[in-house]
Amino acid sequence: MEKKFDILLKKDLKVWPEFIELTERRNLLVHTGGIVSSQYIKNCKEHGVSLNEDIKPGKQLFINAEYVTKAYECIFEIGVKLAHVLWRKVNPTTRSDADNNLNNIAYELIGEGKYKLAACLLDLATSPVFKKDSAESIKRMLTINKAQAYKWMGDSNKANATLTAEDWSATRDDFKLAVAVLTDDFAEAVRMAVV
Repeated sequence: MEKKFDILLKKDLKVWPEFIELTERRNLLVHTGGIVSSQYIKNCKEHGVSLNEDIKPGKQLFINAEYVTKAYECIFEIGVKLAHVLWRKVNPTTRSDADNNLNNIAYELIGEGKYKLAACLLDLATSPVFKKDSAESIKRMLTINKAQAYKWMGDSNKANATLTAEDWSATRDDFKLAVAVLTDDFAEAVRMAVV
């Protein structure tokens, strides 16, 4: 796909090794009942997968609920990111629709308590290359939601850094209210709500 669309799809994709491992493990589970092969080890190492030292040919691998959840998150992240990178490449005239779609996906993830997954998508959405042609209002929404994702997963420093990296002085009141709440400036939030 990279050649066909003339775009780097794996650049800065930190989850790629995890994706390789889960697809390789899927092959093991389907074809060998989970018995590790030298091909599994070779393919994982070629893609930077960190394997435990005890994983050797002949060992049986299993999956548990935690592994399935991580696999789901990995596939979800790659799928959404790939779809949005290609959407913007193939149909740049619908940029606004793409931005709104990505914001809605992230917002739903936040509502479901999937903060880490939302933050991964919003890190991409707010990256300089990705947001350069976006409308100002959607840039603000994406930034607010990114700060929310980090705050609710317990990283208030990252949430505050996300917000303070922007100038909110000339923005709409709803954005200013969101910033006040997310930075725990409740006196300002009350003042704005009363006005």
